[in-house]
Amino acid sequence: MKKNLNILGIIPARGNSKRIPHKNMKLFHGKPLIHYTIKEAKKSKFLSKVIVSTEDKQLSNYAKKLKITVIPRPSKLAKNNSSQYDVIKHSIDYVESMNKFPVDVFVLLQPTS
Repeated sequence: MKKNLNILGIIPARGNSKRIPHKNMKLFHGKPLIHYTIKEAKKSKFLSKVIVSTEDKQLSNYAKKLKITVIPRPSKLAKNNSSQYDVIKHSIDYVESMNKFPVDVFVLLQPTS
């Protein structure tokens, strides 16, 4: 078994929510909901890289402000019926192709969970 695993933290953050638009940017104790997920992910000693997958410009700008890599999510993967599997696969494929970072393990970090 490989000693040093490349562990990717994926934060899926869609802006186009049907029930609560921009819910990941709604304030909770004065900070956007996504802030807490990013903050905890950055503290992890186990994650090799953390990314946010989003189609939303506001979310993208916020994540970049917190020095997090943003994976631009295609609109077809940002619909109410979009598959979480497809979002994860897209994120891993993107990271591996653009950064030459082979992903051994991924961790899904959902801001709303």
